[in-house]
Amino acid sequence: MKDFFGKVTFGFIMAQLFPGAVAVLSAGFLFQILSSPQPDSFLISIQSTIADWGALTLTAQLFLAGLCVGAGMAIHGIHWSVIGYYESTEGNDVFHSFWYNMPLIFQVLLGPPKIVGETAIMVWGAKTIQGAAVPENVPQIHKDLFPHFEFLQEFYLYSAQFFAHTAYALVISLASAIAFVAVNGLTPRRLAIAIVVYLACGVFFVLGRVQLSSLFSAEIELARRSAWQGIGA
Repeated sequence: MKDFFGKVTFGFIMAQLFPGAVAVLSAGFLFQILSSPQPDSFLISIQSTIADWGALTLTAQLFLAGLCVGAGMAIHGIHWSVIGYYESTEGNDVFHSFWYNMPLIFQVLLGPPKIVGETAIMVWGAKTIQGAAVPENVPQIHKDLFPHFEFLQEFYLYSAQFFAHTAYALVISLASAIAFVAVNGLTPRRLAIAIVVYLACGVFFVLGRVQLSSLFSAEIELARRSAWQGIGA
């Protein structure tokens, strides 16, 4: 029961549903900005969007919830394909993509354009499905070490997905903030909101990479130890 609760809370709600909801809300807000006049306040406009969605019928709200889940899964697919591209096509890992060796503060500041850049490179560079597939370590894990592998997945994977997926969703939030400023003009408060969203995107991106780095390094070590004992024995 404890494992089920943890997987639902962290593996589904936090890692999939929440980022998907952020992406859908941001995309809906962006659509409203571009399609109809909005109140001359960023926060009031967002509150208006949320209020409109809260007034929907039950059927519409269930569809909206499903859309949020679908958006979260789509982000998961894109993110995992980027990782797979660097491992399968580039012959390296995502931690050796451009700017990977810069200090963390610069990684945060360059996080949003890096998300967009890595995604564009994956879409352009991956010529086949195999070119965006992640080579899994699980077939190389000895059965005696498999409990350690499962611990790593539960301890690192869900939090890594939460940070990474939310960073991807915040790219859409950033686009919405920029669109609002472009349509309604720049003020110090709007600039501050856009900067906060930008930095949040970068911070979540870096935190996700830190978690994934810990996870992948530990998986490689388990695979190495499994080789000593005989793979699949």
